[in-house]
Amino acid sequence: MAKKLYWAYVSFVDQPGGKERPVLYVREDQDSYFVYRLTTKFANKSPQIQKNYFEIIDWQAAGLPQKSCIDRGRINKLPRATTKLRHIGELTTHDIKRLAAFKS
Repeated sequence: MAKKLYWAYVSFVDQPGGKERPVLYVREDQDSYFVYRLTTKFANKSPQIQKNYFEIIDWQAAGLPQKSCIDRGRINKLPRATTKLRHIGELTTHDIKRLAAFKS
């Protein structure tokens, strides 16, 4: 089960550009990292989008600067050659168990 959190530059889905944001590392292959984006923007999303968001209860223990959710709606593929991952922390055992049981 994924548990490590990093800062990484992630491209926007619906427009050009991107930003550095926290991500949950899932796996990697020779060319890419596969991650889930984290977001602090939950309340202003539609119910359809919110159902894909997993709330991190122990966000402070994980090293995150503010309350965050994992966007399980889509896995992001980041090129290893140009992506620098900066370690933030790890999900707690409590959140890992909750995430394993989460169904979007």
